[in-house]
Amino acid sequence: MNGYTPGPWKVSALGSGLLIENAAGYVIARISVLLAYRRQHRANARLIAAAPELLQALQSLSEYVYRDMESNAPNWAPMDVPEYAAASAALAKAKWGAA
Repeated sequence: MNGYTPGPWKVSALGSGLLIENAAGYVIARISVLLAYRRQHRANARLIAAAPELLQALQSLSEYVYRDMESNAPNWAPMDVPEYAAASAALAKAKWGAA
């Protein structure tokens, strides 16, 4: 997949805000943390920082399931399996911005 800064990413504190950075210290995103939403903002930052690994894991799992189903159930229709369709939609959103 192209277009995004390779991971791993990490969360770092910066004053009252948070940074998402790669291992070299390149800033991916800045998050302003409002006191009332501090826990939610930190959780969002952790989710953003995990994005490269989550994307790779979902891609690998999706490919594995596809290969396994092709071998064991050659007549299966991938998009008829709701979980596979959801995974495919999430990957498309991450890769191409598809809704």
